[in-house]
Amino acid sequence: IDERMDDDLRDRIRRASADATDPADQFIQAFKLTRHIFDYDPINPYADKEESEPFDLKAYDETWNDMRQLQNDGAYPNAFSAIESPVLMLHGQYDPHPGKMIRDSLLPFLFVVVY
Repeated sequence: IDERMDDDLRDRIRRASADATDPADQFIQAFKLTRHIFDYDPINPYADKEESEPFDLKAYDETWNDMRQLQNDGAYPNAFSAIESPVLMLHGQYDPHPGKMIRDSLLPFLFVVVY
């Protein structure tokens, strides 16, 4: 992700974080400034008008804390062992997530993974 940012974008993110006092507003401002770096070939450009629900930072934090707890307890990714069918994992070159690392971490839990 860092490779897709330039100094101007980093400065704009810092300014947005400094200008917004509410943590949810800081998160949303950073998201709006960086969401384009996650896209490769978007079908529709982002609307000028915001047509979404207000961002719930508390729910976001609680959700990721739950996921971390599942990982710490070993429930995730162990739950993948219940999958009996072959799994096809598609991963684009532009995707910022580490596809091979994710695949390798799931190999002990899945019957067949084709990447």
